[in-house]
Amino acid sequence: MKLIAHRGASGTHPENTMAAFKAAWKAGVTAFEFDVQRAKDGTLVVVHDDTLERTGGDPRAVRDLTAAQLKALDAGSWFDATFRGERIPTLEEVAVAAPASCELQLEIKQADPVYEGIERDVLAFLDARPALKARTAVSSFHHDTLLSLRRLDAKVRIGLLPGKLPIDPSFALAAELSAESMHVNLERLTPEWSARAKAAGLKLYVYTIVKPEQAARAAALGADGVFSNFPDITVPS
Repeated sequence: MKLIAHRGASGTHPENTMAAFKAAWKAGVTAFEFDVQRAKDGTLVVVHDDTLERTGGDPRAVRDLTAAQLKALDAGSWFDATFRGERIPTLEEVAVAAPASCELQLEIKQADPVYEGIERDVLAFLDARPALKARTAVSSFHHDTLLSLRRLDAKVRIGLLPGKLPIDPSFALAAELSAESMHVNLERLTPEWSARAKAAGLKLYVYTIVKPEQAARAAALGADGVFSNFPDITVPS
């Protein structure tokens, strides 16, 4: 079973920071997931929430700060004082540092209002780095974003996060997107999801796993992989 480090080693390190990613890589993961938004100056940055309040101690929105302003925030202390001084990384920093053997699961986060044109920005970044693009899959809960990606690029790898979308339209959308994978919450996972994913030729990845017994359950229900906050968690082979 494939293990994808969710926001890096986010169970033991502040999520979406270089500390979390480096810990995941050190643990030997072959894939890791992270979230991408766009700063005020157009820089693609790696951060989950629309605002910095939870992980940066600042109530302002990501989109309202430049990359330099985001870099000035402490992105580690909220998790533990030992991580004081961790910074919000840019997409480029993460991409450059990632081992060449690692798959990237890049999730585009959409705020309200949406980041207009972020699909083009992400594709331009990947197109300038063909080897990186080949080992990167792009996902999003914002389905118009995925449809835009597919219209812009017939070959970019796409993973569908159906969210609360019912099962029938989920698989219809996956087919429309020519997606390679379906990413489902463990609470929604049933044998039907697994059977239909297999029939459609889709990899079925499940989130978010924090205990070995959850990984075992996902495997028993036919999942191909799991997103976990703990890259050293025991998963079925």
